[in-house]
Amino acid sequence: MKNLILKTAAILLCCSAGAQNLLPENASGFESGMPGKNVFKAMWRDQDYKIVPGVGRNGSAALEMTLSPKTKRVLIHPDDREFKAGETVTATVWIKGDKAGGPILLGFWGTNKFWDPDYQSFTHFNVTTEWKQYKLTKKLPKDLKYLGVMVAGATAKGVEKVYIDDVSLTSDTPTVKKAAAVKDVKPAVPVRKNLLPPEVSGFETALPKYPTFIPMWGKNDCRITSDISYCGAKSLEFTITPGTKRVLFFPKNESFKAGETVTASAYIRSDKAGSPVLLYLWGTDKLWNTALIQKFTHGPVSQQWKHFVVTAKLPKDIKMLGVMVAAATTKGAEVLYIDEVK
Repeated sequence: MKNLILKTAAILLCCSAGAQNLLPENASGFESGMPGKNVFKAMWRDQDYKIVPGVGRNGSAALEMTLSPKTKRVLIHPDDREFKAGETVTATVWIKGDKAGGPILLGFWGTNKFWDPDYQSFTHFNVTTEWKQYKLTKKLPKDLKYLGVMVAGATAKGVEKVYIDDVSLTSDTPTVKKAAAVKDVKPAVPVRKNLLPPEVSGFETALPKYPTFIPMWGKNDCRITSDISYCGAKSLEFTITPGTKRVLFFPKNESFKAGETVTASAYIRSDKAGSPVLLYLWGTDKLWNTALIQKFTHGPVSQQWKHFVVTAKLPKDIKMLGVMVAAATTKGAEVLYIDEVK
């Protein structure tokens, strides 16, 4: 209780000084468990991050980040706040290490589309086993849809675990909520949720089975991996071989009507840069009859997650409609990682 009062008092003192922390409380003080993906980006293995009670700078909880070959940084950002050119923003964070070492970087990471960085600015320092506050202030050179506080240890020596507490992002410009757009009232249109079952969307359990998951054609070329994930702890690892160039994901017991607008999406990254990778809406009346729809988008992949999205209005009724990831003509990349298929 004493620790909670101390932390609450510190927050009130900050607010009374006119500096509003734009980060939600669970992504600042870490008192209510691991923050959600809407404000917290693990980069990249979820298992390298955990909330540790009793080690915070006031004896409360703190975020522990283990620096591993797969994990070097974390990004914490507001849920719904855009930033304008000319704003002066300040990031502050309390940090300590399990051992002395460095360099550790504190900075701003901004983008207008994840994961393509549009703005980065950092300061660096060595850490000790004692809590210390670090701070960075910058004037933004451009408009940004997303801006967050990043702590990174990509080249750190000595330190193996970094502890983070009381993260703050403030601005000299008051937050203005977006005005709700006035729209013509239209009849309600039923909106479907993700039609794919969890095992072929987030890949958090065992390798999915037919008929919701169809590797084309080597099942041994696909596996669930915990080494890399976009969301959650696991993703699908798909090795591109002469015998395996595509994977298909289907919903269970769903049929589709002419005129429906459907959207397929997936987060994809690779072991190394390559191109092209295709994301399809692929539909038929019976496997493996002629495809009735093959609408696709395509693009390059890299070691950063990329969001592929394709939308189509169905020209006819379709009994089986799924999402296909294809790499039949991909050059460069040898392994694809797929997550959050919808």
